[in-house]
Amino acid sequence: METSKEEQLWQAATAGNLDCVRELAEDPGVDVNWADKEMKRTPLYRASGHNWPAIVEYLLRNPRTLVNQQMAEGASPFFIACQGGWKDIVILLLADPRVDVELPDDHNSSPLWMAACYGQLLIVQLLLASGRHLNPNSVSTFNDMTPAQSARWAVRQPEWGMVGDSPANRRAYGAVIGDLLDEFDRNPVQVRLRLRRLPGVREPFIGRAFALIVFLTDGFLRIRGDSQDGFSLEERFFDISSKLPLELQMVLCNRMFGSPNDIILVRDSEPGFRWLSRSST
Repeated sequence: METSKEEQLWQAATAGNLDCVRELAEDPGVDVNWADKEMKRTPLYRASGHNWPAIVEYLLRNPRTLVNQQMAEGASPFFIACQGGWKDIVILLLADPRVDVELPDDHNSSPLWMAACYGQLLIVQLLLASGRHLNPNSVSTFNDMTPAQSARWAVRQPEWGMVGDSPANRRAYGAVIGDLLDEFDRNPVQVRLRLRRLPGVREPFIGRAFALIVFLTDGFLRIRGDSQDGFSLEERFFDISSKLPLELQMVLCNRMFGSPNDIILVRDSEPGFRWLSRSST
C-alpha cells in the first residue's frame, strides 16, 4: 500500500528531514496536521518531541499548522517539549502567541508541572522568565499535587522510562525547582527579573530569528558622535528600543552581542525599562 503524502510528512518530521518537510508542507493539498491513528500525534508534535528545532520553526511559519493540537493523552507540542527538556523548542513555542503554554494533558498536568516533575530546571526558569501567564498552583490529578510539590515528590520516585526522564535531574534539581516555584508564587515580578539576568536564561532568548536585529544594531552603534538635539546616537537607540513591543524588548535587553561593540542591555524594572550599555572598544 502506497504511503500518503501526509504520512511521509509525519515521518520526515519525526526523522528530522527538513527538506522533505518543506517540500511536502508547501503542497496546499497536504494536511500538515495529519496525525497517526494510534496516538494522534501531529508532525509538529513529533518534531517537538524529537528535538528538531528547525522543523518546528518551519511548521510554526505555516499558517495551516494547528500549534495546540493535542495527542491522544492530551499532551500538546509545547507540553512534550517541556517534558523532554528541549530548550530550543520551548523558546520557539514560547515566542509564538498562538501557543497555549498552560494547556494541560488528560491528568490536568500543565507543561510547567511536567517540567518541574521531570527536574527540568532550565525549562522551568525559561517559563517563569518568559512573562507568559502561568498558574504555579494548578493541581495534577496524576498525584494531586502542584508543580512545586511534584518537583519535591519526584526526587524519591524510581525511573519512569519516559521521554525526558532523568532520575539524576530529579534528585539534583527537585528541591531547587520547588523552592523557585514557591518564591514565584509569592513574588512573580521579582523572580522573573532575577531569572532574566541569568546567562543560561537570557542567552537562549537571542534566537536565530533576530539575527537581523543584531546586524542592524551593531552597525548602528558603530556610528559615533552626537545628534543635533544633544542626544547621543546610543541614547537615541535605547530610547527607541524602549518603545518596541514587549517580546522584542525582552530579546534586546537580554542580548549580549559577540562583536567589537560588546553591548549589554539590562532590564532592571517592570513595566518600565532602563537601558545600560557597555562598549568593549
